[in-house]
Amino acid sequence: MAGRARHDVGALVFTVSADNLSAGIASSAFVAYLSGLVNQAYSATQYALFTSVMLLLPKFIAGFPASSSMPMAGRISSPARR
Repeated sequence: MAGRARHDVGALVFTVSADNLSAGIASSAFVAYLSGLVNQAYSATQYALFTSVMLLLPKFIAGFPASSSMPMAGRISSPARR
């Protein structure tokens, strides 16, 4: 059934565009929020630290599923190897 599904390029374009727009709005809101937090004398250092902290949590959380599935990756045989 999944092999016979039609591909809707218009829906893909809409989804990717909406994702990019929402990411841009979120980034703008984050920069505006940081602008209120940082001291002008140390703005570059504080922007770098705050951005690193913002990106650290998702990377840390995303690492757990990947690391827990790696030991099983060798046990799964693909159809091409049979």
